[in-house]
Amino acid sequence: MPKVSVIVPVYNAEKYLHECVDSICAQTLQDIEIILVDDGSTDRSPSICDGYAAADARIQVIHKPNGRAASARNAGIRAAAGEYIAFVDSDDWISPEMYEKMLATGADVCLCDYVRFSAEKEYPFSQPNIREGFYTKEQICTEVYPHLVMDGIEFPITISNWALLIKKRIVDQNRLAYREDIHVSEDAPFGSEVLYCANSFAYLKGMQFYHYRMTSGSVSKTYKPWWWESSLKINEETEDFFSKCTDYDFTQQIKSNMFYLARAEIYYILNNHELTKTEQNAKVRAVMCHPRVVRMMKGYDTAGIGLSFKALYWSIRCRSIWLRRLVGCLSSLKTMVRK
Repeated sequence: MPKVSVIVPVYNAEKYLHECVDSICAQTLQDIEIILVDDGSTDRSPSICDGYAAADARIQVIHKPNGRAASARNAGIRAAAGEYIAFVDSDDWISPEMYEKMLATGADVCLCDYVRFSAEKEYPFSQPNIREGFYTKEQICTEVYPHLVMDGIEFPITISNWALLIKKRIVDQNRLAYREDIHVSEDAPFGSEVLYCANSFAYLKGMQFYHYRMTSGSVSKTYKPWWWESSLKINEETEDFFSKCTDYDFTQQIKSNMFYLARAEIYYILNNHELTKTEQNAKVRAVMCHPRVVRMMKGYDTAGIGLSFKALYWSIRCRSIWLRRLVGCLSSLKTMVRK
């Protein structure tokens, strides 16, 4: 049994695939298997994957019809034989010591930091609200649970599944998997659920082992209705899992999750210049009036969030598009990246 199974979903990634796979093969931890999941690619990616498998016995290739990232990751999980699993996106790369350092913590789940990079610049990222080091189950409950589903009004610390090393037993015993009908930010609920089920956790603060490529395809300028459909399913999945937990009350975080997703959708609608003002207003109103949004915003505690976000909250509660546009003029929302 290999120590770590590294799962790489691959779709039309010929431009960066060599750099990605070479970085995994160069790991100082050699006791790994690499599972390349070709998700119905139409470029040279399938043959590149097969070439790697022929040259390195640690590499296996799964060819499957296109089902998007969640489907590819699930296929990789099912095939994984390692004690731990990890994920790498096919246009990214990792530092040589990544898995050796993470495995050395002995934790059920380990999180490292990462760097977002483009051709022009690098953007290092660390988690601001949790300490570095090892956490017992009790410490996870007291220190991590407050940030597990949502970190304030931002996505949780485990949103970047590719920065995690996960003991596979946790996934198998708790029957965890990616929802394949969620096509954007599908890693948000999965990462939170994994860490909730873990008995130990380690955070390697300042160790930026993962290198996330910011490409022109990472941010879409075209409005896609399925983004909102996936967002609603993310909140549905989050509520289904965490509302049943008896050792911590995640109600506020579940509501914050819906608030985050609603404001992200409104942001994308109002900043999409392919839509007319009339179309924008209609789509924003549909978000504000959606039954799940209306239900989640009832009783939402706005203490501790900024004035512009409070104004946005009340614009949603009152279904006021003009107030939302005023908020947009007064304060620019943070750009949200959907990969």
